[in-house]
Amino acid sequence: QSDRAPSLTMLGETQWRWLEGVLREPAELRILVSTIQVLAMDHGWERWGLIPSEVARLLTLINATRAEGLVVISGDRHMGGLYRLEAGDARPFGVPAPFPLYEVTSSSLTHTVRTAEAEAFTLRLGSLTHENNFGTVRVDWEARKVTLDLRASDDCGLSEQPWAQVCKAHDGEAGRVLMNLTIGLEALQMQAQQPST
Repeated sequence: QSDRAPSLTMLGETQWRWLEGVLREPAELRILVSTIQVLAMDHGWERWGLIPSEVARLLTLINATRAEGLVVISGDRHMGGLYRLEAGDARPFGVPAPFPLYEVTSSSLTHTVRTAEAEAFTLRLGSLTHENNFGTVRVDWEARKVTLDLRASDDCGLSEQPWAQVCKAHDGEAGRVLMNLTIGLEALQMQAQQPST
């Protein structure tokens, strides 16, 4: 994976300046929303990693602004998954993460790819979900935890669903938690940088 041209970008300079300003604002929890995946590395569809220098720039900005408490939510895969870049790990993008960086990818509400996709587990936690889904974010300020869920958006389950058609069988349960990740806010604090191995 390498940039095809130095002119390729995910964000324009005005957007980068705006993001830097927002990341410098005091906050205990920050939710970075991207229409496409940020941390995924192992597929050829749209993702930040197709322009690795932009992921590196984002990580550099998070480090420079000391933007603690940050999690990423994304979509546009037609399947759901959870991802983690470990604190201090610079191997994937050339810049170390200042704390464990988590991403939850939710999609699609109505037409999720039912077949398994050959994708390595480089930064993914567990399997992908192939049920129609949506994501939720719950914050328990008293316990100082954030919970990222993927939930079934209908009762199709994993029944066959030809593209552009609704499911015919109903073997699932709308609203059921498909994947779940709870993170203590203290885990999203800046850590001393350790060399990546």
